Amino acid sequence: MPTPEETIAVAGLADAEDVDALLRASFGGSRSHWTAVILAREAAAEGAEGVRAAGAGCDEYGLVLRRKDHVVSHVGLSPMQLQLGPARLTCGLVGGVATDSEARGRGYMTRLMTEALRRMREDGWPLSSLGGDRQRYAHFGYETCGTRYHVQVTPRSLAGRGVPPASIEEVDVNGDGVLERVCAAYRSLGYRVDRRHLNRLRWTPGGYGGARVFLGDDGYLMCARRNPPEGESLRIMEVVSPTGREAGLILALLELTSCSRATVEVEPGSEERMVRLLQVAGSWGSGPGRMYRIVDWVRLLQGLQPILEERAADLPPFALSVGCRWQESLDVATIEWDGCRMSIQEGKRCAGYVELEERFLVAQVVGGPYPRHEPLGLFGRLLPVPVHVPFPELR
Repeated sequence: MPTPEETIAVAGLADAEDVDALLRASFGGSRSHWTAVILAREAAAEGAEGVRAAGAGCDEYGLVLRRKDHVVSHVGLSPMQLQLGPARLTCGLVGGVATDSEARGRGYMTRLMTEALRRMREDGWPLSSLGGDRQRYAHFGYETCGTRYHVQVTPRSLAGRGVPPASIEEVDVNGDGVLERVCAAYRSLGYRVDRRHLNRLRWTPGGYGGARVFLGDDGYLMCARRNPPEGESLRIMEVVSPTGREAGLILALLELTSCSRATVEVEPGSEERMVRLLQVAGSWGSGPGRMYRIVDWVRLLQGLQPILEERAADLPPFALSVGCRWQESLDVATIEWDGCRMSIQEGKRCAGYVELEERFLVAQVVGGPYPRHEPLGLFGRLLPVPVHVPFPELR
């Protein structure tokens, strides 16, 4: 049971040292991202020059559980805007989940995660995502779902399609005009995230988590800071070409880095990009996505309505109420398609009703190796939707 000596609050400047020590002990490394968030929020609140305009860290925050004014547990929250074709959606990212080794087993993480989910719903973030152990976070309603696609490209596979190398150069992400050119190309992607903290990256040595950035006339690449050991693939975090010449950029990068192969992660939903890369692939594979949880079922469907409506164009009219149950809570939404327009409303508003446990329902929505739930009928044919959360250093 909670005691008067145990309190939950948003991390403030007085907590920065405790949070930093806790996260270093849990994850290693230098000063944590969440410590920087605390400092940025405090600077913005004080109107520090350049910070308020950038909005650095102001909409993400860490929750801490204090025991006798000492931080013993932390959960970080950050909203991420997803562009999913015609739909836009806020996904609440959870990170920096840690509890002091001497304070474990007392339910502190459970209390913080419960509070985090409550706040995400209150803030209007209908979906949440995190990376971590499936069994651990299943207790909070998260499920591993979605699919990541990895395309491996070699000089030989590129030569087979007669791909000429593009002209590229390695650049400093903090250089004049570099971020502007990267952003302009990035916005050509139909499935992407809004990168809200690009201004803050100017203050970070190397930017983008230390990724190397290469610019060409028709796009850019980002790859890991160090070349891989012999026999391993160069990790390309992102390759974007508004003119569809990703293959030429990849070939130029392989030649510039003297690497024999590269692996590119391709976001789901970008069929044209995937087709272009498969044409020059030596091989490809797929793996699990991240862990996701439905925070607000009705708002999630309303956010996805444009893409669901687009997919329903060839279907006959239907109506279905779908309940999302998690433990004692139940959210019900009614989806109605009249052949031209879709309506999504809260509550049970038609005769047809299906109720699913939240973890199974989020797997239906995001996809993965899960059996299709036939009672979802025509609505089920609109699923899954291509949700993609990129590498942490690219958010």
